[in-house]
Amino acid sequence: MGTERVVKLLRGHRVRIARALVRQSRALAPRYEQLDSTAQERSFLTLILATERLLDRGDDAPLLDAAGHLAEMRAAMGFGVDDFALAALGFLPVMRRFIIENARSTDEGLDDYEAFESIALPLIGRAATIFLEATEDPTMPNQQRSTLATLKRPAPVSGIARLRIERVTGTDEEEAELRNHPLFSAVG
Repeated sequence: MGTERVVKLLRGHRVRIARALVRQSRALAPRYEQLDSTAQERSFLTLILATERLLDRGDDAPLLDAAGHLAEMRAAMGFGVDDFALAALGFLPVMRRFIIENARSTDEGLDDYEAFESIALPLIGRAATIFLEATEDPTMPNQQRSTLATLKRPAPVSGIARLRIERVTGTDEEEAELRNHPLFSAVG
């Protein structure tokens, strides 16, 4: 299974991965340039170690704790949810490229990345929720909070469930039928 290969790959390249993630997050969200690169690298190392533990043992507590701590720290530093989301999402293409480049075949690499991504996407969602909660002012009555802060959010998840990655399915006939529908004729 791809999970074991991903864990082995992560363990063998932690520092290089963390450094690439620092570069990627700074390119996507320039606000991260104000952080000390060594401190940011350590944050990514903590996340990598916790990810290894989740993949290897199924223990998501260290990963949720690390993500929560980072989200709260960035919110306290004045980072916006857009900065946080860009940095969080930016690690997916770095990891995709790294996992696929280090696989024996493209198919194996894609399988391995899918194993990684199945926990990464729910983690990003949970971390964004933690970030938004950290930016809320607990002294302000609910009716006075901003619209963004009062949007109905799903209840926090106690853990990270693996996400099932959907496949694109269907037939050419279904596609043709939809293309001929009047609503889509203007789309081209």
